[in-house]
Amino acid sequence: RPAAARGRGAQTPGKDPTVKLDAYLPKPFTMTCGDWEITSPVPTVQAGKIVTAFQAMQAEQARRIDAGEPLLTEEDVDGIPQTLDELSPIILGETQVERLLNDGCPPAYVNSAAFAAVIYWANGASEQAVAAYMAGLNTAAEDAQATLDAIYQTAVPKAQTPSPSQTGQPTE
Repeated sequence: RPAAARGRGAQTPGKDPTVKLDAYLPKPFTMTCGDWEITSPVPTVQAGKIVTAFQAMQAEQARRIDAGEPLLTEEDVDGIPQTLDELSPIILGETQVERLLNDGCPPAYVNSAAFAAVIYWANGASEQAVAAYMAGLNTAAEDAQATLDAIYQTAVPKAQTPSPSQTGQPTE
């Protein structure tokens, strides 16, 4: 028997048979850096491959550093952006990056947004992954400040130097 006759595939009168997938698809990732709103569009297949390769390269570099091994060379990673300046136009869009920089957005903001976008997309459009990364940065910054504060507190003060007299003659 045909599917419609068995009760499967029959359309309900007045119902649109089209399934709307928009609710299930990822949305662009928008973040705020200072006064700038920066959006990473949903990556193309090619951009997605580059994001995956960039993340894998970063992980391998970190592993090599921990193991005391030589870092990957340019030849090892040919075709993969090696810096955030190279990656930013791919993940944020060249036009947006140019506009941001021309509007005075600090390059550090653009690079931070690009790296957050890599984390977001490489982790399945996860805002939680970005939040965890940012929390880690904040903890690292707090630890660095605590270390600097401790160094400052234990620093030996400089010896006092005699003040010159008002007449210009040496004082004793």
